[in-house]
Amino acid sequence: MKVVIVSGKYRQMLEDVVASLGVRDNVYLGDLNEIPDNLENSLLVVEEELITTPEQVKLIERLRSSGNRVFVLSSDPNNAPGHVKSVADGVLAASKSEVASAIAAALSAKEQSPAKESEKDGSFHRDVFASVMEAVNAGYHLIDGNGVILDVDRSARRIVGDLSTGKSLLDIFDIEGDLKSAFQSDGEKSVFARHRISGRRFTLSIRRAWNVLLCVVREEMDVERLRRELFECRESFRALNDSGAFGIAVVRDNRILSHNGKLAELVGKASERLSGRSFLLLFHEDDRKRVEDLMASGGRLENVRVRSGSGTRYVALTAVKSGDSVLCTLFDVTQYVLERDEERKIKDAYRTVYELSPYPIVVHDRGKVVMYNRKAKEFFKMQGDMTGINLMDFMPPESKSKFLRKIESLAMGFDTCPVEEIRFNIDGDERETLINCRAISLGGRSLVISVIVDLTESVRVSRLLRIIHKINTSLVEIKSKKLVIQHALKELEREYHQAFAVMKARNGFEVVTPSEMRYVREVENECVKRAMETHREIIVKRNSHPEECVYRELHDEYETAVFPLQIGNELFGFLTIIAARIFLDAEIKLLRTLVGTLAYVYHKSELEEVRFRAIEQLKRNIHEFSIVLDRIKNPLAVIYGYCELTDEIHDVNLMAAKIREEVERINDLLKQLERDWEASEDLLDFIEGIRR
Repeated sequence: MKVVIVSGKYRQMLEDVVASLGVRDNVYLGDLNEIPDNLENSLLVVEEELITTPEQVKLIERLRSSGNRVFVLSSDPNNAPGHVKSVADGVLAASKSEVASAIAAALSAKEQSPAKESEKDGSFHRDVFASVMEAVNAGYHLIDGNGVILDVDRSARRIVGDLSTGKSLLDIFDIEGDLKSAFQSDGEKSVFARHRISGRRFTLSIRRAWNVLLCVVREEMDVERLRRELFECRESFRALNDSGAFGIAVVRDNRILSHNGKLAELVGKASERLSGRSFLLLFHEDDRKRVEDLMASGGRLENVRVRSGSGTRYVALTAVKSGDSVLCTLFDVTQYVLERDEERKIKDAYRTVYELSPYPIVVHDRGKVVMYNRKAKEFFKMQGDMTGINLMDFMPPESKSKFLRKIESLAMGFDTCPVEEIRFNIDGDERETLINCRAISLGGRSLVISVIVDLTESVRVSRLLRIIHKINTSLVEIKSKKLVIQHALKELEREYHQAFAVMKARNGFEVVTPSEMRYVREVENECVKRAMETHREIIVKRNSHPEECVYRELHDEYETAVFPLQIGNELFGFLTIIAARIFLDAEIKLLRTLVGTLAYVYHKSELEEVRFRAIEQLKRNIHEFSIVLDRIKNPLAVIYGYCELTDEIHDVNLMAAKIREEVERINDLLKQLERDWEASEDLLDFIEGIRR
């Protein structure tokens, strides 16, 4: 097996370890990028500080999948980051003994099993070997050519007691034999040894494995010691029987033959009242059948209810058959059961909160949904099961990259990450949200829980309120009723796909857009026609436009809202808004308010125009009245003069002609006055019509 070392500050220490183990096939690198792509069946030793980015983590995962083992050196293995622990076969302290032990064990396991097998990591053979050693009451440890211990299994520690890495065999044992020849032998060789402290005798079977030595240790039979241990076992059993940890009873034919004090304490009865009593009657009636079956076959039952004077208690019951008797032990687990029930209640409460949460909650694996609550299903408009769908399928590219960065930061070991604004596109409707993510462990998997706060309505309403405020602020400055509508349309088109108005005009309609005003005889837009038929607002959903509409291909992917501009019973026209998204209820309410304001301002502008026309007409009438009066005075003065000269005028016909001429002038002036009066009457009728 090749040993590949990627190190900087631990380089010298690792070189010393590899040299002491006699490894010939080794490579020293300064960076992960120098590792060849075709590296297989090798042992890779890397410093923790060199694994910092997601790309480096993926590189280590790929190397492991190619059959390589990876050890990571850390100054504090217990507090190593999660992303380091997830990609390493082991996190080692930066000490010679621990590194030498791990490398030697890996090389030894590789020599014993050169063929690649189906186990997940290289520790499989070592665990199997340790289990076999424990079964035959033996243990093993690895030593170098000087007798220094490199690695020790659990059985060897149990049998000898003070075996530990870094120690020399000669410091622990007095060797009875030629240890040097055992080290140099190619086959297996055994020597006897006596423990320096306890004096116990052991057999050490030594065999070379690669550049290290495998030493199997087995203790020699000591009859006297066995007797002593048997006596200690009896004393331990007696102490257990008398202790207050377990309730113990010997039962035959369902009758209690003997018991300890703890049993009497559990059931709340005096000890003398338990002997000879039915054992099954100590338990709750619903559990007696289970206890009876257990005593017939032996084994263990959890959470069995015991009838006690202080109430129901829970025990773990173990039954061991011995001839025609049964040894029963009862361990009080009441506190555990109550705490577990309390924990279950807390979990049920959290589950209730999870389901009743006003926010969508999704548990996912890199975006792939694992769990979700009811609100999440409503948010994504899913009819069936959401499990397995990918949240990123609903995101535009810029939101998808932000969401991936959040997940990767959690994978690097951060429990939480900052709240991000993420957009979703659900059935063509764009939703603006805030997402808070947290890393969790569920069923042995590293997952992410995301809480989604839908800001769509508040954001849209806020933007629309700003537009309405801007429109209302400028309305007081605009005098023309047509410009009032046109200014509002310009502001609305900043938020929506299209906005226009159809206003009533003499013998037709006037179509007003943000950029122009044009007169038409007939209205082409079918949506506006429908609103005109009922004088009510209509909302045309996406893909629901009438087939006869000439704009169907242009507007079918949009929603259309048509609002009547109306004050009382007087209808001025219709405001039409075409949106690329679905209208929210709050949007419709605000738009109705805006339409009412526009209708009022339009009406007031129209009244202002009428007032201006009336004032101008009255000015003209007053001027005309003054001229007419002046003109009437002249013929009257002539008539009066003729009358004064009656005695001097001998020709009566001449005087009558003159008077008739002046009267006709007066009559013409009166006709002019009548025409001006009729114009005033027409203006008054128009004003009265508007007021009605």
